[in-house]
Amino acid sequence: MKKLVISTALVLSLGLAGCSEKTTNEDAQKDETSLVEHPLNTDSKITKEKYKQIKYGMTSEEVFNIIGSKGTIVSKSEAQDDSPSTDIYLFKTDNESSVAEMTFEDNKLSYKAQRGLETSTMEIDSEQLNKFEKGMTKEKVFETLGGKGALIAESDVLEIYSYHNSTSDTDVTLVFIEGKFKSSGELQVSS
Repeated sequence: MKKLVISTALVLSLGLAGCSEKTTNEDAQKDETSLVEHPLNTDSKITKEKYKQIKYGMTSEEVFNIIGSKGTIVSKSEAQDDSPSTDIYLFKTDNESSVAEMTFEDNKLSYKAQRGLETSTMEIDSEQLNKFEKGMTKEKVFETLGGKGALIAESDVLEIYSYHNSTSDTDVTLVFIEGKFKSSGELQVSS
């Protein structure tokens, strides 16, 4: 379960999730038609304010009502043995280069991520990154930086923050597991 959440978060943070309305497999397209129909506007878009209202443990219905849309289902798996059923949705935003993703396990929100809804004006460089050691608390990292970046992905154990470095036109991500610094990465920003 945690592997799915972490790998999905990393895919989104790398910008590989995409913003198209196409689903990732034919089964998801077939399953989408069997979902309960909601009296929602399919053109509704998620905003930063709506995204912040969404909390862990909410049902998909509660999340859809906040956003005003069901979004696009990109993955659906049925419960098997000890694994929960898992549904992953992408949601439109006002900006074509941004996206929001929600993962539901047994119809409860277990993970949410965004790219472009909230961005950071804080910059971070290699010299600052070298000061961080694995296991350092999130609070100590933010104190060292003088603030925190944009929270782009989160679950019950995972948090990923993004910082934009305008001099090198890259995004730096900091990954925390259970409140402790795990790793960092630098990504070239695509135009």
